Amino acid sequence: GGRAAGPPPPPRARLSAPVTLLRRKGEFVRAVCANSLNPLQLAYALSRGVHQIELAAEVDLSTAAGAGAPPLPPSAMQLSCTAPGVVARCLCSHPRLPLYLVGSDGVVQCWQFGQSVQGLGLHDHLRAQYALPVGTASGHHATSVRFSPCGELFGCIDTTGRVGLWRLCGARPHS
Repeated sequence: GGRAAGPPPPPRARLSAPVTLLRRKGEFVRAVCANSLNPLQLAYALSRGVHQIELAAEVDLSTAAGAGAPPLPPSAMQLSCTAPGVVARCLCSHPRLPLYLVGSDGVVQCWQFGQSVQGLGLHDHLRAQYALPVGTASGHHATSVRFSPCGELFGCIDTTGRVGLWRLCGARPHS
């Protein structure tokens, strides 16, 4: 059987210098991750909220690279605020699905790229909040989140040094 013809994959620019996508004066970018299925979709965490960028397919990133290059024009990307009230500390994209983890104060959440309202996506696990391991003192937050290479498991470490490990569709950490 032959493969059905579909749209070509998004272009993958080979960059030798960083590209300035946007500048945020007075705001600290805490984390960023790219969709592993579509490198034109990015999520980034600021001190106030999680945001997404989707670059236009026709943007030539190689012309915007280099020190001192201006940010891309607004017409080259679509910005959306996914969760204005969430204080995200770390992000990580899934290796095989258009999902990403958001580590914040006391919980890890699984969100979908391209969705401006989270929890309305692929499966019920997108509505789940995975609580950090039992015994984590209040006020502690996730410092790192990672998916396993196959994407079935994910882990989190918090500021107390505790590690939690979950199956993507389960809500209880493995010990």
